[in-house]
Amino acid sequence: IYAVIALVIGGLAAASALTLRNPDLTPVYLPETITLIGWGVALIVTLIGVWMARRSRSAVVALVIAAALELFAASQVLAHHQLVPPDVFNGQRFTVSQMRAFNADADPPGRMISISQNFFDPGDRAALEARYRALGMTAEQIALAFDGIKRQELIAPNLPLAWGIPSFDGFDGGVLPTAHYTAFTSLMLPAGELRTIDGRLRENLARADECRGACLPDQRWLNLANIEYVIIDKVFDLVHEGVFYDTGIVYTLTAADSLTLPNDLPADALDVLCVGTCDLRANDAVFTSITTLDGFTLLRAPIDPLVDTITLRADADATIRALTLVNTADETFAQVTPPPFTRALSSDIKLYHNNAVFPRAWLVNTAITVIDDDFGTEDALNIMRDPAFDPAHTVILSTGVDAALTSNGGGSAQIVEYTDTLIRIAVDADAASYLVVSDAHYPGWTVTINGAPAELYRADVMFRAVRVEAGVSEVVFAYRPAWLPLSLVIGAVGWGLAGVGLVLLRAQIRLRPANVD
Repeated sequence: IYAVIALVIGGLAAASALTLRNPDLTPVYLPETITLIGWGVALIVTLIGVWMARRSRSAVVALVIAAALELFAASQVLAHHQLVPPDVFNGQRFTVSQMRAFNADADPPGRMISISQNFFDPGDRAALEARYRALGMTAEQIALAFDGIKRQELIAPNLPLAWGIPSFDGFDGGVLPTAHYTAFTSLMLPAGELRTIDGRLRENLARADECRGACLPDQRWLNLANIEYVIIDKVFDLVHEGVFYDTGIVYTLTAADSLTLPNDLPADALDVLCVGTCDLRANDAVFTSITTLDGFTLLRAPIDPLVDTITLRADADATIRALTLVNTADETFAQVTPPPFTRALSSDIKLYHNNAVFPRAWLVNTAITVIDDDFGTEDALNIMRDPAFDPAHTVILSTGVDAALTSNGGGSAQIVEYTDTLIRIAVDADAASYLVVSDAHYPGWTVTINGAPAELYRADVMFRAVRVEAGVSEVVFAYRPAWLPLSLVIGAVGWGLAGVGLVLLRAQIRLRPANVD
């Protein structure tokens, strides 16, 4: 037993070095000498206590008390002992206010994803710090308070649940971090990144080296997952001679396409931050190189300030990292967000709206089936990794039967009612199709079509789908797990037994003879 205790304590001490692999870049440190001495003393005391406990009950009590005191003392350095003002958690920061305003008239509202390393400072830091110091808060308490404030601006990690804002990264919003969620999110991670086993995306997408702070997933997966809003910080944005460049969204302009930009400023110049060498034209005006900015090539082209739109073309495929309209006469500028995004908020963070997002429910006319097991899941992922795969028109069904379908039909799917346990959808299909709902496939969900039970499929690795025939129909998804009726019975029996126990106890008290002096 002594060897086991020594092995456990030694292993825990050695495991502290693993904190250096912490992916969110939180500062961590190896134990200091005094800590190692303390662990050694604790090990010796524990071994002596165990030896004495075998011979005396009082030693057992003393050992338990010593362990409790040690745990209490160790817990004093934890964050929950560093009190901060309540509004650090329940104060509604601007990002939360904006998201709640966007979602006020949406049913269900679009999901969000937050990508940041928390390196930014809130714009009202000076005022907040003065207030915190006036309250007598310590430096550690102030640091924890600012960490909470920044998380409120990012609405992360699980703060969407507190504010009623649907999130794809975390709980709430029709998504659960299940094994199938882990498999699907492997599509969203940077190339070569191991799958997340705890469901967290923010820390794995917030990469400084590869992506300048935010590795935005493939547009297809944002659309498929109903991710309508993206939050990124401004730490990696660039500035040159007073002009700012938003590097949050990467856009690839091919030689076969063009990009039309509104000249709302109006501007007499267009600046482009380009990866490598780019051969671009803006309304037939040629770009010239201004400088190299943090590894990017900064280009500028003259623009007629009287034109309403600017057409950007490339003679060869070009990767664009930022677009900014500039009025050189009055030294003003306006950042432009490449499609399909528009920037909906610029404060301590940047909030982008995804204009190409799929609705929560839609119809597809092509279905591919794979086996409903782990190998089938990998087959589905491999099919989805093909750049030609279009989730707007094709769904992959994990099933034990052949449910493949190919049709040229269209139609509409309108969510009529959406709650945590019930989704009612009005469908009008031109031909046999699959209705896809980008909520998590989970045991206990059932589906009916016009009141008749139907088969519910796991779609695109983690979502739901059901086959609908041509015409108008009402599709209802309901959460009715098989164990629910049994739980009600068990609960009723439990309350019944508790009631009987109270009656018997009361009767026993009444029958007990009174003490007579």
